[in-house]
Amino acid sequence: MQNGSLIQKIQELSQDLQVETSMRAVCPACNGGTSNEQSMVISLFNTGEIKFNCHRASCGVAGNCLTNVSVVGKSSKALSPKDKAYSGVITKIPQDLWEDKFRKYDISEQELEEQGIVYALDINRIKFPVFDYRGYLIGENFKAVHSEKPKVLLRKFNNVPVLHFPLGQKFTEELVLVEDQTSAIKVAGVAYCAALMGTNLSDDGLSQLARMGLTSIVLMLDGDTPGREATIKLHRKLSPFFRVKVVFIENLKDPKDLSKEEIYQCIYSNK
Repeated sequence: MQNGSLIQKIQELSQDLQVETSMRAVCPACNGGTSNEQSMVISLFNTGEIKFNCHRASCGVAGNCLTNVSVVGKSSKALSPKDKAYSGVITKIPQDLWEDKFRKYDISEQELEEQGIVYALDINRIKFPVFDYRGYLIGENFKAVHSEKPKVLLRKFNNVPVLHFPLGQKFTEELVLVEDQTSAIKVAGVAYCAALMGTNLSDDGLSQLARMGLTSIVLMLDGDTPGREATIKLHRKLSPFFRVKVVFIENLKDPKDLSKEEIYQCIYSNK
């Protein structure tokens, strides 16, 4: 099935779906195999975006598209053309790509699937969804697989401040801030965590953290010189509003390079 036809079928299947709910359906790409099983999960978000994923191992088609009907409820304004989600060809992360980019950080294929991380086939990039602290999709991040330029393509929906919170976390009043999404997924297995998507925190991002009811921030940026310099600046910016703990990682490592035991020791030692 051509991608355009697939998207149209997904939109038709989701027409009666309520905002912030999901449904199961026969996958339009593989027709549910010989048994026509309802292997496709379709979810509708209040941003007007549909997320779909076929759970048959021999298919695995997944992606995002916009609904073609009005979205009822909070933030129901239709997305403008510049806010549209990527609608190219999406597949599961290939085995060799997982082994090269994620296995060395002890991030499993199941974790990638749970976090919605997929492969954008037609542009040869890894697609990371960007979620806010409520679990709402607020953007997409496309990382180069090899030496493609630019290294990162970031798309924000409705100009929302970009802080990435891995899905499935339990809220605590202490938040660990790291630089990148892969590090955030790794640290999220130990502590409540978010990625700055870089080394800066905007004033809007600071306001978002303040509204969450946090009391403590742990800065755990990369162990290189830019990471250490950014840590000092962020400490000055955050300390008037939160208790701030600084973790300096040795040997130029990133948080994702550490074991979960090492991450735990870095965050919770000397409390």
